[in-house]
Amino acid sequence: MTEQSPITQTIRIAVAQLNPTVGDVAGNLAKAREARAEAAREGAHLLLLTELFISGYPPEDLVLKPAFIRACWRSFASAPLPSSSSTPAASPSA
Repeated sequence: MTEQSPITQTIRIAVAQLNPTVGDVAGNLAKAREARAEAAREGAHLLLLTELFISGYPPEDLVLKPAFIRACWRSFASAPLPSSSSTPAASPSA
């Protein structure tokens, strides 16, 4: 058995329980960006949001509208989080 080196790096994770509005992609993204900035000020490297935060939950029949799905995807490209952030994301169609 080989000796393993101790963990030398720490990752700080923040969890935000916010209240997204169903269908308000731009508003929900603004809330996410604000929460990410606050988490970063507090020393967090990663922010976790609730399921389907950008689209709002539950999106119900909105997921059948191609324009809504495109808006969810575009929200990440048009208003990216700070370049130091990694943003794994899922769309309502994923």
